[in-house]
Amino acid sequence: MNQNNLWVKAKNLKIKTSSEISGNFDISFDKQIPEETKKELISFVEWVEKNFYLPITLWVDFEYKHYVLNRKKQIRVAVLGR
Repeated sequence: MNQNNLWVKAKNLKIKTSSEISGNFDISFDKQIPEETKKELISFVEWVEKNFYLPITLWVDFEYKHYVLNRKKQIRVAVLGR
C-alpha cells in the first residue's frame, strides 16, 4: 500500500494521552437501522479498533437517513430507491 495513503498514515499515528483515558468506540444505533446494517457497522468499528490506535473514546451515533451529509451539512449522496 502506498505510504501516502490516509489509512497507512493513520495506522502509524500515535498521540500521547493520559493512561487513564481508554481508546475505543462508544456507538449507538437509531431504532430504524436494520439488524444486518448494524452488524456491518459493528464489524467495521471492530476492525478499526483492532487495526488502529485510538487515543480517546469516540462517540458515534448512527442515525437512520435516506442520504449522507457532508461536513457542511449538505446532502452529499442520496440513497437510491427512496
